[in-house]
Amino acid sequence: GATLLAALRGGVLHAASSAADGAIVAIDDFGGEFDPFLARHLAGVLRRSAGQLLVATHSPGVAASFSAEEIVRVYRVDGERRIARGRRPANRQERISARYQTALLVEALNASAVVVVEGHHDRMAYGALAERAVASGQLLSLDAAGVCFAEAEGDGECAKVARAARELGIFTIVLLDNDDGSAAADDAEVQACLQAADAVVRLPARMALEDILLADVSEDSLLRILRELDEAFADLALPVGWEAFRGGDLRRLIARTLKRPGSIHTAYVWSVASEELPAVALDARRSVRGIAVGRHLGLVEL
Repeated sequence: GATLLAALRGGVLHAASSAADGAIVAIDDFGGEFDPFLARHLAGVLRRSAGQLLVATHSPGVAASFSAEEIVRVYRVDGERRIARGRRPANRQERISARYQTALLVEALNASAVVVVEGHHDRMAYGALAERAVASGQLLSLDAAGVCFAEAEGDGECAKVARAARELGIFTIVLLDNDDGSAAADDAEVQACLQAADAVVRLPARMALEDILLADVSEDSLLRILRELDEAFADLALPVGWEAFRGGDLRRLIARTLKRPGSIHTAYVWSVASEELPAVALDARRSVRGIAVGRHLGLVEL
């Protein structure tokens, strides 16, 4: 009943705004009574029909209907009211980038803090790890602290996404791999992220996502997990005789398999026994939660 009445009110607003030239439409808490699809649809329709549309919302679907420069975020810092607005793009390249970044950050608009990771695989893996570890009592909930994850895609994109998040007043942490083990002072990506974000967490030297996921998991467990993944996914294309792989060969094979197009990181994490959940990955999650809650700034190297 409530959804039907809300939809009818939305229809009346659309009819009124379409009939009146330059109509100003103002709506408080829009989207709370709708399913996400109807909320996004009505927001888009009203945005096109109204001369000016002012919408207060907690719905990511509604926010996604607007461009970066149209989003105004109201928030608090130490009890002080603040307001932030997305930056208006200056050229075509910035317009493309801004739309992409808004889509990535829409879930973070209600968050207390956002953790920017390097890609889709990272977000999926860390998300599955948190779900497993919170359920088993090994981690405190990030949801309870209002912390969410956003992914960047491509070299140098973490700093861009972090900068866009901070412009919207979101406390921003970047979680980076450390493939080559270079000093932070000599790593251009680390320095760019330190300039763009409030804090940066860096994995131990010569460790990327796949390395920390495989650490602490026994060889017998890795063989079992790979066998289960091979049964579940028909396109892994494992080499003939892989069952005989051991040691570094086995770990390299699994790391390469995890990096295939389309993320199976979640399936891998859910196949690991609770007592073998990787310690470094758990430390990374604890670290970002502690930084977000304590509002700590700067670089943390695990």
